[in-house]
Amino acid sequence: MEDIYWRENIDSVGVFFELSLVCLREAWENSEFESHGLVEWLDAVPTGYIVAVVSFDEASNQLSDMARRIFYEMGSSMIDRLKFRASWYFVGQKGIGAYTPFEDLNIPQGNNWANPIQTSFCLPKSLHKWAGRKDTSPIASSTASDGRNLPKRHFCAKYDRHEEFCSGSNIDSPIMPRHLHDEQRANDAIFNVPILVASGLAPDSLRITLESLLMQEGLNTQMVLVTYDKEYSENADLAALFHVKSVAIQSNGSYNAHLLLSLSNAFSIFPDASSVIVIEEDVTLSQDYLQYFSSIYEPYKSDSHVDLALAFNSNGFNDTSGDGQTVYRIKNHLPIGSYLMKRELYEKHIRLREFCCTERGNWDLRDSTALVPGLSRIQIRVDELEKQNTLFRRDRIHSQNQHLINAEFETSDEYSTYLNQLIHNTKKSIPISDIISIGCDQWTAHLDTNSLKSILLTFSKKSEVESLFDCLKMYITPKILRSTSVFRFTLNQSTEVIVVAENLKID
Repeated sequence: MEDIYWRENIDSVGVFFELSLVCLREAWENSEFESHGLVEWLDAVPTGYIVAVVSFDEASNQLSDMARRIFYEMGSSMIDRLKFRASWYFVGQKGIGAYTPFEDLNIPQGNNWANPIQTSFCLPKSLHKWAGRKDTSPIASSTASDGRNLPKRHFCAKYDRHEEFCSGSNIDSPIMPRHLHDEQRANDAIFNVPILVASGLAPDSLRITLESLLMQEGLNTQMVLVTYDKEYSENADLAALFHVKSVAIQSNGSYNAHLLLSLSNAFSIFPDASSVIVIEEDVTLSQDYLQYFSSIYEPYKSDSHVDLALAFNSNGFNDTSGDGQTVYRIKNHLPIGSYLMKRELYEKHIRLREFCCTERGNWDLRDSTALVPGLSRIQIRVDELEKQNTLFRRDRIHSQNQHLINAEFETSDEYSTYLNQLIHNTKKSIPISDIISIGCDQWTAHLDTNSLKSILLTFSKKSEVESLFDCLKMYITPKILRSTSVFRFTLNQSTEVIVVAENLKID
């Protein structure tokens, strides 16, 4: 047995074996010391460590159900009786699966403070011999297990709609980012770019997004911020479970308003960040999502003409998606799904402009230029009603592997040179008016995409381009139509289609 001495000063504790001390006090009500932080700290305590807890002043108000559940798992039989201004001490052990005998609680009378607890005892290295409590939770084991994921078990006991995540085979699986296999990327700048996850109202959707985020190699969870509607605290518990920051948002009920407030919070919480990665609601990331942003980050950052870098190709349908190596430069492309956004764009065209962004999907960003992948790095989950939207009424594809990115997108001049060469080297062309006359389905059915590497489609007026996109059931906006002179997509993942004016002039 080893001795531990608690002196008059609560911050002065003599420790002679592996022990962690927690002091719960009035500061608990301070936003800088939230209960979610305690949950993360307790989760990090190694199995077998003894934890000593004392309350000082007032400790109960901001103590979450999840934190109380963890103390229960560590051996507390009194945690659910902890009240306002109560005096409480507790010595438990991570993984004990039993009630500890080292605990006492004094409940106050009225609004007074409870009487202090004065005690002394010798503490053994292990508390397991005090087994005797049977845990009746349907997901918890009646015996201790060194591999148990206590925070996850507590979360699953409290919330439903997470069936597979909380299943018996997954309940104790660790929650951590994928290991970075390429050590040369350890100092990759993308790992220090803040990631804003602007969650909606569905916690199961947020969980799926966070699970796909943790599949990104080398992810720095300290740079991840989840914003959530303050009425939906389950999303805050999810953020704590995934070891990321969270902020409650009070909005007017629309997701667009929530997104704008989320952007404001992200740029405020990370004041030195020149850009923020934004992940909107109902998004699942491809495994090479962060690798893709890493590949384009330096050209994106250094090019003053580029304001956004998207992870979503709005025309990434099964039969019109580009490949994983290609990145387009597109003017006036709206931010959709997930994207890198520069602080300068936010300050000039979003934060200071009252009417720029009143409707989601129709933001006025004034001649911004976006980098857009040929192959999407995200999936957007939609319900049946949203499938009426042009963006989602047909099946899409997204990246399944890592890709080396071609360099022609890196500057405006390089991109124009590349397009000129592509147009010059493409021998087959057809007027869009001819395609409209015979019908898009018939034209594509007779097009030999296996042997044809590229084809030019020419127009005499922009309305023909709009007719072509409508005929092919593709996505285009009036702003993109007005500001773009060359349009690109790929038919059946083999033939590149270049849509240009009859005079072949490139801006």
